[in-house]
Formats: sequence, C-alpha cells, structure tokens
Amino acid sequence: MSEQKRRFILILIMALSCLLVAGITIASLYNAAISEEQERLVETVQSQARLIEAVAEFDAIHINSAAAGGARAATMSQIIAAHKKYEHSGRTTEFTLAQKNGKAINFLLRHRHGGFEHPQPIALDSKLAEPMRQALQGRSGTIVGIDYRGEKVLAAHEPVSVLDLGIVAKIDLSEIRAPFVKAGVVAGLLGVVVILIGVTLFLRITNPMIQLLEDHNIELESANNKLMQEIDERKRVEDALRESEAKYRLLVENANDAIFILQDGQIKFFNQQARQIGKYLALDLDRISFAEHVHPEDRQMVIDRYFRQLEGAALQSTHAFRLIGKQGQIMWAELNSVLIDWEDGPATLNFLRDITSQRQLEQQFQFSQKMEAIGTLAGGIAHDFNNLLMGIQGRASLMLLDTDPVHSFFKHLKEIESYVMRAEKLTKQLLGFARGGKYEVKPANLNKIIERSSQMFARTKKEISVSKNYQAKVCTVEVDQSQIDQVLLNILVNAWQAMPGGGQLYIQTEDAILDDNFVKAHGVQPGEYIKISITDTGIGIDEETAKKVFDPFFTTKEKERGTGLGLASAYGIIKNHDGIITAESAEGQGATFKIYLPASAKPVIDERQDEQKILAGSEAVLLVDDEEMIVDVAAELMKKMGYEVLTAHRGKKAIEIYRHNKDRVAIVILDLIMPEMSGSEVYERLKEINPNVKVLLSSGYSLQGLAAEVLKRGCNGFIQKPFNTNELSNKIREVIAA
Repeated sequence: MSEQKRRFILILIMALSCLLVAGITIASLYNAAISEEQERLVETVQSQARLIEAVAEFDAIHINSAAAGGARAATMSQIIAAHKKYEHSGRTTEFTLAQKNGKAINFLLRHRHGGFEHPQPIALDSKLAEPMRQALQGRSGTIVGIDYRGEKVLAAHEPVSVLDLGIVAKIDLSEIRAPFVKAGVVAGLLGVVVILIGVTLFLRITNPMIQLLEDHNIELESANNKLMQEIDERKRVEDALRESEAKYRLLVENANDAIFILQDGQIKFFNQQARQIGKYLALDLDRISFAEHVHPEDRQMVIDRYFRQLEGAALQSTHAFRLIGKQGQIMWAELNSVLIDWEDGPATLNFLRDITSQRQLEQQFQFSQKMEAIGTLAGGIAHDFNNLLMGIQGRASLMLLDTDPVHSFFKHLKEIESYVMRAEKLTKQLLGFARGGKYEVKPANLNKIIERSSQMFARTKKEISVSKNYQAKVCTVEVDQSQIDQVLLNILVNAWQAMPGGGQLYIQTEDAILDDNFVKAHGVQPGEYIKISITDTGIGIDEETAKKVFDPFFTTKEKERGTGLGLASAYGIIKNHDGIITAESAEGQGATFKIYLPASAKPVIDERQDEQKILAGSEAVLLVDDEEMIVDVAAELMKKMGYEVLTAHRGKKAIEIYRHNKDRVAIVILDLIMPEMSGSEVYERLKEINPNVKVLLSSGYSLQGLAAEVLKRGCNGFIQKPFNTNELSNKIREVIAA
C-alpha cells in the first residue's frame, strides 16, 4: 500500500471519528428531546382528561338535564371556550378531542397553533388517526404513529371514560427533528472545517515525522532485504552443504576402500568397508588402539610412520603391512594417509585397501618367474648333460656290439648303460621341471593312470594305507602318461617319507570349473579341469618350508634320501601340461597336493608298449649335429646298422651336402639347437630344396616349444638324447616308412 493511501485512510478515519462523535451526540440529544416531549404530552393529556372529567361531573350535578344539550353539551362548550383562549407554543402541537360514532371517529375539537378546525370523520378501521383509536379503545400512553392527516407524530393518548371521549396531544416528528437536523448540518459543516484544519495541522506536523519514518522504513527494508538475502544465501549454502555431505557420505560409505580417521592412535571415524574388515578380523575398532590390530612384525614401522607424518615428514604416499585378527587371521593391507585437522587436533585421514589376494597373486607370479628362470637354467644343464650322456651311451653301445656277452667287459658295459639310464632319469626330471617333459601326448583316462601308479606304490610300501575315491565317469585328459606317472610317484614317495611310522593316503578325483580369478596367477586358461587331491597324514611342514617345496634341489631329507628334484619336476611337468599344482600343509597336520589338468572331450587311446629290437637298413643318412662327440658316436652306430652316413657339424654345411645328395639321402637326422643356423632354419632350407624331405629331429631338450613347432610344420619325427641303438634304429625305420 502506498504512503498516500495510508494518509488518506488515516484522515478518513479521523473525519469519520469526528462525525461519529457528533452524530452520537446529536442522537443522544434527540432521544432526550423525544423523552422530554413524551413527558410533556403525557402530562398535558392526563391533566386535560382529569379536568374534563371534573367539569363533566360538575355539570352533571348542577345543570338541569332539561336544558338545551344537557350537561354534556355544557361541558363541551366550556372546554372549547377554554381552548380558544389558549395558544399552543409549538408550530405543530395539536390537541384533539373525539368520540366514536359507530364505525367512525368524529373529531369534536382540534386545537393547534393558528386556529380551530374540525377534521373529517375517520373510519375506525383506517390506518389513520392511530393515537385517537388507542384513546377511544380506553388505552393510555404514548405512541409514534400516523395521525388523521397521515403525518408521523409523537402523541400521548388518554381516554375520558365519563364522556366516552378520547384525548390526544401530539406534535409532528418533523418539528422535533428540525432543530437537530439543523444542528447536525451545522455540526457537519463545523466538523468539516475542523477536520480540514486538523488535517492541515496533522499534515504539517506529521509530514516530517512520516518522511523520517519513511527514511527509516527504507533503511529497515533495505536491511531486511539484505537480511533475507543473507538468510536465503545461508539456506542455499546449508542445502548445498547437506547435499554435498549426503553425496560424500554416500561415496564414503560405499567406497571399496576402508576409510577411517586416526587421532591419538585411536580410530575416530570409519566407513562401512572398514566395519566389514573389522568384522572379518573380529577387531574392536571403537575401543582398541589401531596399532594393536597391526601384525607384531609390522607394528613399529606403522607407529613410526604415523608419528613422522604428524610431524610433517615427507613420506611415500602408500605402504603395505599386515593386520592380524583375534583368531590369527592375516590380512595384507595397503594404506594411504593424509594429514588433516579433526576436532581441533591433528589427525590422519586413511584409505586402507585389502591387498591380500593381490599379494598372493604377486607371490605366485614371482614364484612362477623364479621357477621359469630356474627351469631355463635346468633345461640348459639337462641339454648339455644329455649330450654328454649321448656320447657315453653311444660308446657303450658300440662296444657292446663288438663284445661277446660272455666276455668280462660285457657286464661292465651293461652297468655303464644302467648308469646312463639313471642319469637320463635325472635329466628327465630336470627337463620336466624346465617345462619340457611332454614327449608323447595322448588322450588318457586319468583314473587308470592314478590306479596304476598307486598300485605300484602300494606294492612296495605296505605300511601305507591308500584310500581312493575316483569320479564315476571317465576322467579324460591329454597327457604324456609316463610323465604323469612320474609326477604321481614323486608325490606318493614324498608322502611316504613324511610318514616314517606308516600312515594313510587319500586320493580323490573330481570335476572342477576354474574361473578367471583362480587361474589368473597360474598362467592357464579358465574352463573345465580334472582335479586330483592327494592327502597324507604325515608330519607336515611349516609355512616357510611349504613355499619352497617346488624349488629345485630343495629338500628336507638327508642327502642319501633325496635330490630335491622330485616335486620340482612334478611342478614343471604339470605346468607343461597347462595345469596347476599346489601344496597345502601345516606342522603336525599332514599335507595335501592338488593337481588340476585340463579336461578333454577326445576318446581315450590305450597305450601299448612293444619291445624294441635293432632294425638294420642300407639307405643314406645325413647326420647334422654341432657336437663332434655325438656325430662320431651316432655315425658309427648307424654304420653298424648298415646305413651309409654323411655328416655335418653346421647348418650351412648340411644344406650344401643335401643339395648335392638329395636323390640318395633317405633321411636327415637334425639337431635342433646349433650355432649360426638353428635346426628350424635348416629344416626350412631343406624343404625348399626338397618339399618331401624326411627329417628326424634330435635334441637334448624334450618335445616341447621349438621342437613341437617344427613338427607342426611337417617334420617327420623326434628322438630324445641320449638314445641307444634300439631306439635310434626303430625311429629311423619309422620315419623312412612314413
């Protein structure tokens, strides 16, 4: 509302108030005048009535009824005469005297200011002459009503019972009102004047005050607007803060990391993930110092870092340590800490991540890398050792061919061969560990392999009770059966040595589905596997020893009882079969070895072993090997079998010889690992010369890696060094006949 409207309303209220007061005053005076006039009229009619009654009674006594008109006429004449001598002061004041004549009212006397008149009779049931009708009905009192003229009057009426007359004294209401109306008009005019004067004075006095109030109001309004803006801004900030807090609370509570605030060594705040870790480790996060939850070996390091961080030292952002639960559970944790202020004091905001699985994967990966490196070294040693054994075996075979069985040297030569065979088994274990143990892979029933190996073991170790639980269906895997036999026997012998007083062995097979998470650390593909579990009731080993069981040359036995290659070889062979092998053990609780081999859908091929005999031939053979010792021995052996032998110590020389003799060379015996040009490269050059060339690969390594790749490209066969006369003769005939 504008200020002008406010002023107008204020002035209007003042004016109405004045007029209301004046009106109330006039109305009060008017009512007082009415009351006073009523009393006067009542007094007049009552006195006149009593007077007429007195005169009538007097005339009735003293006037002879025989006189003209009688006493009534005499009385009326006296009353009329008396009224003629009296003049009413009021302009409309009137005195009337009337009688009822049948159904009409006859007026006998009408006396008002200015003369006498006889009004016309009025019907008794007419709405006119109401005061006189009341008097003729014998009623006494006052009334505001319509007289015989139709004017509204204030009248007092009184019956004159002696003469059956009615008297009315009345005055027009307009006469009573006239002075008050005039006074009201005058008062109104005066009021307007007074109001105008008052308004003028009011405006002169109040305008400066109003202006001052307006100025103050503007200031207050400005301050109020600013306050409202500040309130709105504060509310907006509070809403934004609440929204931000809700978002951060949602993020913190649903974070994958455990988040907690550490102050004075106590946990002051922690999120849901921290609560879950505390629940898993059965930790009391609210009451116990955080350091109490840290592994004793890591505790001092964690405490030192905490205090150094509070001192502002520049530290590596993250560090790892172990938490330990009430039941001894170990959890590796990675902690990232930030220095903050919390409740007026220094504290650290900490982000803790469970890296137990990651740590285990890293350890498994490091172990795999270590085993890979050691395996490479072992493979190289085995290769060179096999070459030496080849020389020994070859010389022994040549001497045996020229020695009569009854000669005393024959027995010694056979002993040399047996020593070579034992040494060959040792190199096979080295090659097995070096992931080079697959010679001939075929689909086989794993249950049958286990049964064969366990029966062989049980026949010689009767103090051990073997319990077996095979899966009902055929467990088909693609393996080198002799190598899997070796793995099983190595594990079974290891279990026997852990049970010096006898015990029990439990062997079980079952299907297993390995997912990505499980196989990730082992470098194999997820999918369907056959799981072998071998559990013994032996003395068991501690955790540190369990970590080394697959290390080559590591053994807990006396020198005479083990080489430390059995489990290392088993590890390499299983890895070479794209499988997994694990060991679980605890002191006094025995050990469990678990082997996972990929399941196969191919039909099982039964393995038959035929006794090999020396097979002779007359074809030309090209022998290629960088080891002069092997070339000499192998060439001499083949000459004894009847073959024509051409030799080469390098790949380029072999290619040159074959180019000039391709039509008469029936087979090339090719060493795989040679300097300058590898056997693989030589094979490709030979195929360029003759696509149908027949090549028998020879290597101190096993049929794996490069050898297998060359065979896939069309090479005809493979023979493992060291080989004897029988093996070599049969392999040559097999390749030539292919």
